[in-house]
Amino acid sequence: MKLYATAARGTADLVAGELEALGFSGTRWDAGGCAFTVDEKDPLAAGMRACLHLRTALRVLWPLASFPASDADSLYAGARTAPWEEHVRPDSTFAVLATTSAPPPLAHAPFLAQKVKDAVVDRVRTADGVRPDVDRVRPDTLCYVHVAEGQATVGVDLAGRSLHERGYRAVAGPAPLRETLAAAVVLASGWRAERPLVDPMCGSGTLVLEAALSALAIAPGLIRADFGFERWPRFGDAERQTWRALVEEARSRVRSRLDVPLIGRDREPDVLAAARANLSRLPAAVGRAVRFEPGDVRDITPEDPPAAIVTNPPYGERIGGAGANVFLRTVGQKLRALDGHTAFILAPAEAQAALGMRPTWQRRLMNGPLAVMLARYELGRARASVRRRER
Repeated sequence: MKLYATAARGTADLVAGELEALGFSGTRWDAGGCAFTVDEKDPLAAGMRACLHLRTALRVLWPLASFPASDADSLYAGARTAPWEEHVRPDSTFAVLATTSAPPPLAHAPFLAQKVKDAVVDRVRTADGVRPDVDRVRPDTLCYVHVAEGQATVGVDLAGRSLHERGYRAVAGPAPLRETLAAAVVLASGWRAERPLVDPMCGSGTLVLEAALSALAIAPGLIRADFGFERWPRFGDAERQTWRALVEEARSRVRSRLDVPLIGRDREPDVLAAARANLSRLPAAVGRAVRFEPGDVRDITPEDPPAAIVTNPPYGERIGGAGANVFLRTVGQKLRALDGHTAFILAPAEAQAALGMRPTWQRRLMNGPLAVMLARYELGRARASVRRRER
């Protein structure tokens, strides 16, 4: 049996690596995420474990039926075959999340959600005699439908809402990174807590905080208030006991401290206040590992020992449009002087070019609707050595 972890563009291979590290087999990733094999006797336990530990995935989906769909009637008929009564009861609520890349007449996601909603209601009413209610804000069960290339898949979302909603970000600065994308940046960089990490343009601190959670082995699900599966009708005493055991096992792996500092700096006092507010909502071990302090990236000096610089700089309208390239050129000049340091910068291609540095590798990602690149730069003498090797 397969579950499917969805991912932002450019991160599905990272999700696959996480799943394999958790011991899941049969991983197969594509542009939208990664399928993985679970025990058909207890898929819920496997899904709970994935929700608890995955840092870069957006959702964990449990497919219930897959079928050809070319119009509203075939979509409804196929959705009606799924065993919804096992996940939705007359005394519980549900909602339907729809995504589609199909042409008309299945190109409109709200229309798909309505047809699948009708199928769920009719199936449950036939099984139990009473129709369930819809709650679009906080449903007990979040169902989903995805249509692409003439095929529809319907099922249930185990987390109930996106996994990027960790729960610690009380305040967000301008254009904040999703927590899952920040975790993907840290994971893709290859950074380990054997060297300091600095974000000299930290905003509300998401990159630094996700690095700390990873380095301290704090599963992101440990800091989240709840998951959708906890409200499922099938989540009984045995399932609750399994969940508690998974949580306790994850807690037992948490490190109490780090040997290197993780530092976030920003020149805006209100933004630093937001970062500190977010830090205060995380476990004490994160507070011991992370510090946020005032600083302008244009005044940056080398760290001792040399650090990994991991940052998502402001660009475009965030720093005044026309002045963006001047700012980024100055940042590039300052970074190049950091001998022995390595920079990992997340920004659109034009902003990367404005830095005036040559990356040693790049990864294409999506920051919401915006295409961006994660680029690695070797700085100082290390950069010169790389350029000599290139010749």
